[in-house]
Amino acid sequence: MTTFRLGGETVTGVAALYGMRNRLVNMANRFYRQALDCQSFDEEEELTSSFLSSFMEGMAACLACEEEMMAESFYPDREEHQQEHDDFIGKLYAVRRRHKLGEPAMAFEIFHEVREWFLSHWEYADGRLLPFLDRTEMFRASGFAGAASGPAGKTAAYASAEPSHVS
Repeated sequence: MTTFRLGGETVTGVAALYGMRNRLVNMANRFYRQALDCQSFDEEEELTSSFLSSFMEGMAACLACEEEMMAESFYPDREEHQQEHDDFIGKLYAVRRRHKLGEPAMAFEIFHEVREWFLSHWEYADGRLLPFLDRTEMFRASGFAGAASGPAGKTAAYASAEPSHVS
């Protein structure tokens, strides 16, 4: 498995969203490189716990920003697209729960899940969204002032409460 980068295909036309995504990719790559250097399960456990907390917070803000853009653009596949977001967040919560229950050596599984999300969802699902984004004020302004925290309601929901369908 190798690290990855955010390619031009994932540029949404919204600088703030691209910036959030780029930070998430950099965070995941740094996590992977640090996991390779772990000398013990305890060290890997601490690294993984720290990564999951930071990553899930950043991902919640990114998804909330994107979902606001979908609503503003009247994206016709919005519900299906948001379900993909919810499913990914659910996977992260399930992995975090397994990690908290003491399952060792999860860093590489987590990196794999994150990497696959970036490479598949952002390229394909978000690629279908691109033609609709020019309808949004965020796109026209080429930046979203509130994107650092995203819309408060959705960000808070993603960041603080596990999805109800995750067991």
